Amino acid sequence: MSSRLHIRVFASLCLLVCTAAASYAAPTVDYLRSFGDNTIAGGGLKKPLDVAVDANGDAYVVDRNSVYLRKYGGNGSFLLPIDLDVKPIGFGTGTPGNLYVSDVDEGSVLVYDGTGNVKSIFGDLAFSSSDYVSNSIAVASNGDIYVVDEGAVKLFDNNGSLLNTIGSGGLLRVAVNANGNAYSLNGNDGMVHVINPSGVDLFSFGGYGTNDNQFETPSGIAVDPNGYVYVSDSNQNRVKVFTDLGAYITSFGSYGAGPAELNSPQGLAADDSGSIYVADAGNKRIDVFKLTTAPVPEGY
Repeated sequence: MSSRLHIRVFASLCLLVCTAAASYAAPTVDYLRSFGDNTIAGGGLKKPLDVAVDANGDAYVVDRNSVYLRKYGGNGSFLLPIDLDVKPIGFGTGTPGNLYVSDVDEGSVLVYDGTGNVKSIFGDLAFSSSDYVSNSIAVASNGDIYVVDEGAVKLFDNNGSLLNTIGSGGLLRVAVNANGNAYSLNGNDGMVHVINPSGVDLFSFGGYGTNDNQFETPSGIAVDPNGYVYVSDSNQNRVKVFTDLGAYITSFGSYGAGPAELNSPQGLAADDSGSIYVADAGNKRIDVFKLTTAPVPEGY
């Protein structure tokens, strides 16, 4: 082999290694702020179970055993309570400013505007529990609505017409990526099942266990605009971060009440900038973090 060829091969290997190192730099998660504690007049939380964020950056929070959603501005300022007149067992946000709330008594999803006025009702659902389940409604960028019902995910268009039922057996929570693929947490096997809108089970990851890429008590799930997947583990007091293909990246949080610490994290939400909102039930607040350095997603 000529010296020129040796140099060319060596340069190619260096480029490959350097590119991989640049793509897989040490992941960094920044703590940004917390809000919703009892220092906010009228907006103090008792045990937040779920959080969702709309396109304006306003956050909506479900408190345990409450018929109210609490609405906060992007800076954490309390804006108003929203009286749902039903005990929600799941909710999510979508465009244009809609709130989607599961009503266990009527077996339907109520659509509210951002101030609590009912706009429409849809669905013929048979919710198997009257207990609140975080992240059980997700709304895709095209307006399609994913609702967990009896261990499967029912997919509706933005007019409330049923499009498909995907997955089966034990699905409890759902998030959706930019391509419409559902990332669904299964309570039976503790795995995240990734299912496309046609119902094809693409792959799965996670499972019950104590390894970094496993969960003890998975309690919430979200997908950010870049495709990263976040799963909260209430027993471990952590949120675990994965690529869109299910490769473990990092985790954040540890037990405690200080900044960046968690106590029984529940529902998760991602805003349009990629910030992650955590319903920190034990600390009676919402904590906000942001992944600032991570492997490049594959775009699945």
